[in-house]
Amino acid sequence: MGKADVADWPPTSASGVLKCEGSGGIGKVTIEVDGKTYAVNGTAKSDKDNLDIMPIWADDTTTGAKQGIGPLISEGLRLCK
Repeated sequence: MGKADVADWPPTSASGVLKCEGSGGIGKVTIEVDGKTYAVNGTAKSDKDNLDIMPIWADDTTTGAKQGIGPLISEGLRLCK
């Protein structure tokens, strides 16, 4: 999965493996980039095995804040079946 798959792709990497551990559209959304697993949503942050996404979360060049991560979370939660 990458920039072509998710509008406003927020990670700084060109691609990664988006995963969700859960069911019914609820769970821990993570992304694996270069062999490291980062927490995408708050539920995944509670798992200490997941790294903080901040180091790979791209800045919004217009506002100086981080890019919106909502589309990535939504896409990840779709994987929780």
